[in-house]
This record gives sequence, C-alpha cells and structure tokens, in this order.
Amino acid sequence: MKDHNEHKLRKAWSDAERLIFLDKFLQYPKDFHAISAFIANKNTRDCVAYYYATKKSIPYKHLLAEQLQRRRGKMSWYVMRETLKVLNICQKIQITLIVKLRM
Repeated sequence: MKDHNEHKLRKAWSDAERLIFLDKFLQYPKDFHAISAFIANKNTRDCVAYYYATKKSIPYKHLLAEQLQRRRGKMSWYVMRETLKVLNICQKIQITLIVKLRM
C-alpha cells in the first residue's frame, strides 16, 4: 500500500514541474531521460507518461515549430500562450516563462 501511495504522489505534477517539462521538452524533444534530470521526484517513466497523457491537449509539434521560427528571427508566441492557457497556469508564471524564453 505504501508503494502505491508513493507512486500516486509522484504522478501529481505541480505547475512548476509542468513548466520545467515544457521548457526542457523544447530543448530536448522526446529525450525524456534528459528532461527528467531537471525535474525533482520525476523519473523517465513519469515524463513519458506525462507526455502521452497531455499529447492531445498540448500541441508539442507546433510548439517546436514555433520555437524554431523564433530562432530564425520570426517572433511568434501564439502557440505558447495558448498552451499555457490549456495548462491553467497562473499569470505570474506565464510571464516568467515568456521572459525566460525570450532570453
């Protein structure tokens, strides 16, 4: 029973963990081992499970394409803003992430 409860706690993702996952996914697309290294209390299996659980609600491919456009000098933040709305993350965290991504 204790193992089941620990596993259940690991499955819950905080807003900060979801933002870190998204940020690191854009840096290391589908390299869940590398992504999990940046998130405390989450392993590779948790990251894979989170990716597939959110794949239909978060447009990962569009986010990657948008980031590539930003690197090429075409500034577009539409998909990122819409994704943050889907994640229901507070305004302050959204602003912090956008500022960080612009750097």
